[in-house]
This record gives sequence, structure tokens and C-alpha cells, in this order.
Amino acid sequence: MRADTAYHGEMGELFAAQATDSAYNAYTDRPAMLGLAGDVSGLRVLDLGCGAGHYAAELLERGAATVMGLDGSESLLKTARERTGDRAVLRRHDLEEPRASEEARGVDPRRYGKTRRQPLFLAVRLSRP
Repeated sequence: MRADTAYHGEMGELFAAQATDSAYNAYTDRPAMLGLAGDVSGLRVLDLGCGAGHYAAELLERGAATVMGLDGSESLLKTARERTGDRAVLRRHDLEEPRASEEARGVDPRRYGKTRRQPLFLAVRLSRP
């Protein structure tokens, strides 16, 4: 979802609450995804589409050295900041657009592909030993 149509305002707050309270997210989706991450102790993590910060907070709790989260919704980032405090670097950025500001420094998905899935596949490839 492009940043200009992402979850903003009340819609973002509703999405954040749903992501927090949903049994599927809490007991199926998040545990499965975090299981794929494995041991993150001492690692630097880039959370693309970090949403309300559920993964960022958990990865920090599991010992990640740093977490940088990018999302297109300021509403979701507000919730993520409440969840992670000052332990994560959280920035608003549409991952389908080239780096538009210094806030998203170091991330330019234009270099990696034309679709949303291509940066994800690159992230997976780079995360493998």
C-alpha cells in the first residue's frame, strides 16, 4: 500500500489495535515470523513495513543490537514509537518510492526492484549466511 493511501489517522489506530488484539496475529502470524528470524542477538535489523512495531519491539527484547523500522503510515509509527520507546529508529517512508529524505537514509528500494516483493526477496537473500 502506497504511503499516500496507507493507514492514516483513525484507520491507522484501528489497524494497530487489530494487529495487537487479533488472536491470529498474536498466536499464529507473529510467532511464525519471529521463528523464521531465529537468533537476532547482536544483529542490526531492518523492519520493512514495520507497522505498529510489534516485530521491532520483540526483536529488541530478543537481543537485536538495533532495529530500524520503515513504514508509510505516521499513525502506525506513532504506535510503534509508544511500543519501542527510544530503542528503535522509526521513520516514515513509502518503500515503493526512492529515498525521499534523509530520514530514510541508506534505503533506496529503486535499486532493488520494481515491485513490493522484490525488496522483500532481497532482504531475505541478504539475511542468509
